[in-house]
Amino acid sequence: MRRSTFYNWVIFLLVVGLVVSWAWFLFGDDVSLSGAFIGAEVDVEVDLEEGLVDGSYYLGSLDAPVVVEIFSDFECPYCKTAWSVLKKVETEYVNSGKVRFVFNHFPLDFHENAENAALASLCAGEQGSFWDFHDKLFENQGSLSDSYYSDLALDLGLDVENFEVCVNSRKYYGLVRMNIAKGEGVGVTGTPAFSINGELVSGVHEYEDFIVYIENKL
Repeated sequence: MRRSTFYNWVIFLLVVGLVVSWAWFLFGDDVSLSGAFIGAEVDVEVDLEEGLVDGSYYLGSLDAPVVVEIFSDFECPYCKTAWSVLKKVETEYVNSGKVRFVFNHFPLDFHENAENAALASLCAGEQGSFWDFHDKLFENQGSLSDSYYSDLALDLGLDVENFEVCVNSRKYYGLVRMNIAKGEGVGVTGTPAFSINGELVSGVHEYEDFIVYIENKL
């Protein structure tokens, strides 16, 4: 082998090693090499139900003039309060076509149940029940646990065996990491947080105050 060819191969292998190390550092051992480069373990567009934009579930019209990107944690008590406010916004603005909600998972490290709750909701979404599962997790926030997720899947009429296989395999870990990276990219540091047509709004707000942000974008 000529020396120049040998050096080219050495450089190529070093570059590949660096890329793999970077991917492993970002996404952990649960992400396969094939998915590491896109930040997800699986092809989420194939496995998840319809109602997705870039790996995040949405409610409302794709043509809505106002897009509210929600960054939330199922174990965060402030997120539960924000959820109750958003349900009112959903009735008045999402259902009328003025606003589209986009839900992004942002589980905080110190909430031990938050990440698994996020993964479970995506596994429910795989069977067409993301939003129902999402609402029940907030309604019963004090019950978050693997056994509760299975009970809830049963209550919602899901295939519990497939659901549990999905949760236990942490199938959508990569997608959750994508959501977190998306939030960090727009300046999210805690939950709840919202990006309303690109304007970052953090914390819990009364319904009337939240509506002001929306109305200013209409």
